Amino acid sequence: MHMHITEPNAKAEVVSPKSKASFLNRARQLHLYLGAFFAPSILFFSFTGSIQLPGVHQARPGGYPPPVWVARLAEIHRRQSLATPPNRSPLMDREKPPFGPERTLGSGAPPPGMKPNLALKGFFLLMSIALFATTCLGIYMSFKYSGRRSIVWALLIAGIAIPSLLLMT
Repeated sequence: MHMHITEPNAKAEVVSPKSKASFLNRARQLHLYLGAFFAPSILFFSFTGSIQLPGVHQARPGGYPPPVWVARLAEIHRRQSLATPPNRSPLMDREKPPFGPERTLGSGAPPPGMKPNLALKGFFLLMSIALFATTCLGIYMSFKYSGRRSIVWALLIAGIAIPSLLLMT
């Protein structure tokens, strides 16, 4: 048994290893269930965020039209919607590149703070790849080390179905 004293003159509080283990078991189980439920959304947002970093979802001067599926995924990621406002095409022409031909900047150089920070973009890209990979590992571990695979499956399916249904409303 461990003694825990909070103040110098206070009575010792007895914390049994059994209650500590019980708390850790409940915390681990809660982590497993929340992780399984939110894993599909984490995978979605890490993937869609990583494809937006280089601007693949934006139309570019010179005729680059982004693939429709990329534009739709970006719309969900950024606006939580698939709806397209009247008289507008999906995301493709809504976002103008900051230095397109219709925008002049006098000296030809972007104003301070407007240049993309490639090192930071690279870091965020690595972060999104790592988040995607560790989430996949977490799903694998959920099946490998959980005695209740049916609950993990149910939570994964619910984690896909609930946001999908909310997107359609």
